[in-house]
Amino acid sequence: MKYTLVILGFLFSTFHPLGSVFAQVTNPKDSTLLFTPTMEVKEGKSNHISFALSYLANNLLFPNRLGVNFTSTYSYQVSDAFELEMGAYYLDYYDDANKRFYGVLTTSLTGDVNVLVQPFKDTPLRLGLGTAVRWYTRFLYLEANPSSFGFPAIYYAEIFQLGINAKLEYLFPIDESLDIGVRAQSQFFFHPFSVVSNAQNPSTFDVGSSDLRFGALSLGLFLRIGF
Repeated sequence: MKYTLVILGFLFSTFHPLGSVFAQVTNPKDSTLLFTPTMEVKEGKSNHISFALSYLANNLLFPNRLGVNFTSTYSYQVSDAFELEMGAYYLDYYDDANKRFYGVLTTSLTGDVNVLVQPFKDTPLRLGLGTAVRWYTRFLYLEANPSSFGFPAIYYAEIFQLGINAKLEYLFPIDESLDIGVRAQSQFFFHPFSVVSNAQNPSTFDVGSSDLRFGALSLGLFLRIGF
């Protein structure tokens, strides 16, 4: 009996402190926790792609006409305030303002490289500036005078231009990898550095002067995906 009491006393003195420690570890309200739980901070997305539809005024279109522009971009976020972006813009437009005499088919593809800056940390307003190159083709259909029994004349031109690009964006975050944004953008282009045409006078296609001139102004919505 004497040895039994000694053994029980030893077991009690050994496990009672361990039980107190276990209670402290498992009790989340105790301020003396041995292990403090922490929440893992996830890193932001560095790569982004976006898809947009915009209404635009473009010097390739006839006056007082608006076109629809499809845009896709890829960007890499260098820091919280700076982002590098590449974009491609596609425009396909046909105008037959006077069906009896002519029609014009224009296809345009523009690419640009921009630096995007977010000047205010807590405001998702972004400013962009960069360079652009535009390729476009034009087919001009002229109907001959029916009394002359002539054949319709078709002229074409393939034109390349360099220019500058500026944009303003505002983002509406949906979650950590998805945003909806509004984008206003303008482009200006120099005189073409390459013109291939079957017309004797390429100015028929309004290829522009040697000075920098208006190219496009657009406003639209885009979906931005981070990964």
